[in-house]
Amino acid sequence: MKKILMSLAVYACIMHIAIPEMHAAPYEAVYYTPPGVSDLKIVKKPDGDYLSWRSSGTGVITIEIEIKTADDAQFQLVEVLYIESNETQYYKLKYHHLDSRYRLRFIDTEGNVGYTPSVLAIALEGDEVMVYPNPTSGQVHIGGARILNYQLQDVRGEVLLAGVPGSNQEVEMLLSSELSRVNSGVYFLKVNTKSGQKMISIRKN
Repeated sequence: MKKILMSLAVYACIMHIAIPEMHAAPYEAVYYTPPGVSDLKIVKKPDGDYLSWRSSGTGVITIEIEIKTADDAQFQLVEVLYIESNETQYYKLKYHHLDSRYRLRFIDTEGNVGYTPSVLAIALEGDEVMVYPNPTSGQVHIGGARILNYQLQDVRGEVLLAGVPGSNQEVEMLLSSELSRVNSGVYFLKVNTKSGQKMISIRKN
């Protein structure tokens, strides 16, 4: 009887070893560069600077334009485009300043995500102020010329926020806090820089 029990125990051990435990493979996102987007570059025209790239119409449906300034740790979303045509595309840079990098994030019809190499946009005059993303849900980033003083107004002209900041990062923090608090709508940021006064329209989603 002991021999039979020992044989059964050995058999059970062998069977246990012979049937490996199965584990599901972890999902990994695949990032690639499809042939549908290529040749990203900065093109200078008489009316300003443009991002230019070639779209070959191979299923790229969504293109997100992203920027990374000298103050940013990561790229930030500027605008979303939906591209269908098979031709060279142009996107006018409304605001940019020295040492701003741009890249494209694209999503094809199957949901695959890819990025282009980034390109550097160099402004000859560093007097622009950039607020992004715009529209925003509240959190914004500020790049460009040094803000000497500012006011945030609603559509009625009521001043919601004003000050003489120590840095653009201070304006960014206070502006993000205020925009997170207020209702959806259009607001106006009036800023003074060494080159003069500028008014920036900001849409809160």
